[in-house]
Amino acid sequence: FFFFFDAIQFVYNLVAGGGTNLGEAYVEGVKRSLNISAAYGVLPVLLFLTDGQATVGITNPVRIAKQILLVNAERGVKLFSLAFGDDADFQILSAIAIQNGGVAERVHDGFGDTANQMENFFWDEFGTVLLSDLNIQVNGDMEFHQTSNLFPVLADGSEVAVRGVIENTIDEGDTMQIVTSAHSRSGPRSWTATISSNAPSGEISQCYQSFAHDRVKQLLAFRDAALLLGWDMEPFNPLSKPCSLDLADCAEKEALEIALQGELVWPGLTALVTTEDDSCQAFDNLKLCYDDGLGEGYDGEELGFDEESDNGFFGYPDTSVPVVENHPPSHPPPTAAKPP
Repeated sequence: FFFFFDAIQFVYNLVAGGGTNLGEAYVEGVKRSLNISAAYGVLPVLLFLTDGQATVGITNPVRIAKQILLVNAERGVKLFSLAFGDDADFQILSAIAIQNGGVAERVHDGFGDTANQMENFFWDEFGTVLLSDLNIQVNGDMEFHQTSNLFPVLADGSEVAVRGVIENTIDEGDTMQIVTSAHSRSGPRSWTATISSNAPSGEISQCYQSFAHDRVKQLLAFRDAALLLGWDMEPFNPLSKPCSLDLADCAEKEALEIALQGELVWPGLTALVTTEDDSCQAFDNLKLCYDDGLGEGYDGEELGFDEESDNGFFGYPDTSVPVVENHPPSHPPPTAAKPP
């Protein structure tokens, strides 16, 4: 609460107008955060809010990112960003967050109250900081691919998770050591835990799908940053294999492989594909009923398909919610596949 009332007064005195000097705003925020940190011994965290794109000052995204890294040596200030509306340049905000140990999120129009989204982000990410610069390392004689193991802060009431998959053959009871290190108010801390590996094998498990979801999200965020900043993202490369070509292409390729193996449907990456199967039962005359909200069903005529109607099916009111009375037998679920 050092500058709580000063901050409120500062916001009240702001006047909207002009363009968006994205780079200078970041730089000024980093400088002020470092000064406060040096004076009071607190962790420097910056929350950046914007609803636009860089239109004033330096507008080239590569130069903006380099300018911020220059003043934020060794990622001393954790940079968190919120993008408001469709006009906000989320791509550069996300890239800057990756480079400077932070998180960028969108505030969605029509998805609840804007103030609630902001408040939830604040408390979930860094409301009351307990630890900073978390590093979770997995040690053992095994090939281990994992999601991000570096976290800028750990807030009170939040949690962090590292998901991984063991690539090589292991024996039942083999152990691996988990070492967690971080900075606390009293100085560096570390914790060690040893666990036995008895991961499921064979069919795709929920454990693997959990890993795949988090890993694909991480890789695609890096891909988008690499599309914008190119090889300037190399120091922050999360790829599990060497990349001698385009960083963005390598990230998307790895994300696609993991999504297919985990049977994930991901917008812009994989698609839902259904195949004809003799075990699926078809109905020549299908009866539907609808719930009118009063608990009463529709016992109308058998429904068919009207080829001349834009509505397709006919025979029930437009306000109805169709419910199939007969259910086909179970059949293999659809799988994810790369779009043609």
